[in-house]
Amino acid sequence: MKSVLLLLLFCLPSLCFAQELEYVSSDSSQTLFKSLDTKFLNKDAWRSWYLGSSSGNLSLYMPYSGEDAWREWQLEGQGFDAKITTVYSTKDGWKSWDWQGKERINIRTSHNSGTDLWKSWEVEMDNNTKDYLTVKVRFFGNEKAWAEWMIEHSDVNKGQILIQSRYINGKNQWQTWDITDKMPNVNSELKAAAVFTALFASVMPYANPRGACTFNGFPLHGAVKFVESGEDIKVKYVSYDADIKVKFVEWSADECGEWQEVKSGEDFKVKIVSYGEDLKVEKVDYSPGIKD
Repeated sequence: MKSVLLLLLFCLPSLCFAQELEYVSSDSSQTLFKSLDTKFLNKDAWRSWYLGSSSGNLSLYMPYSGEDAWREWQLEGQGFDAKITTVYSTKDGWKSWDWQGKERINIRTSHNSGTDLWKSWEVEMDNNTKDYLTVKVRFFGNEKAWAEWMIEHSDVNKGQILIQSRYINGKNQWQTWDITDKMPNVNSELKAAAVFTALFASVMPYANPRGACTFNGFPLHGAVKFVESGEDIKVKYVSYDADIKVKFVEWSADECGEWQEVKSGEDFKVKIVSYGEDLKVEKVDYSPGIKD
């Protein structure tokens, strides 16, 4: 399967905030986050990042590649040493995470399937304080989808964090983000976990299809139209070593790997090829889904 390193959106310029809050504190729980940038821009892009803060850059990276990639991340820097691991590594992987640092934080999707998957999350302290943040994509369904995220505290008086991609179009999009952190009195690890969530929920569906059963933002389930040109995905049928196992169904193609062939009203278009494929597909009668 071709390496996929396209990446995501999140930005709408009309959002209004109060006057910029100039707040810098020696208390690490009040760190202002400012930016998020890829560390590498070649084949290693999207696997290592700098999270900029008032106390300097923090390093966010995945310690493993290959089959274990995307299942564990590390955040290190002044006042930070946290490991973020997905709770499951099968088709339910990347929907729930554990943050283990000075704090223990639970991260979970608000929706586990369907078109709303990855668009909203809850990030909660694991200490019975009911201190939690919601992470929501601001816009989707257009060219600016996923280009802007809003992070809000359960107590609306504690402020907000806005995350925006610096570039919306062109080869540089998704490589750098601006963070407006107007949540000075909220635990820094809770905020960092929310920022990680927005990054991951944006990048994962594009960079690694196993995460959300997608490819280049297209769902790998639903209504599919087979075409000779103008395809969204090029597919090669194989008998083994498939990227995804596909079961063709008559209706309700809601699960990963379930495809319903249609002539119109498709969710994505597929061209069958003998080489140069994006995905290798094995047709099955049961247990469809992404190769784990």
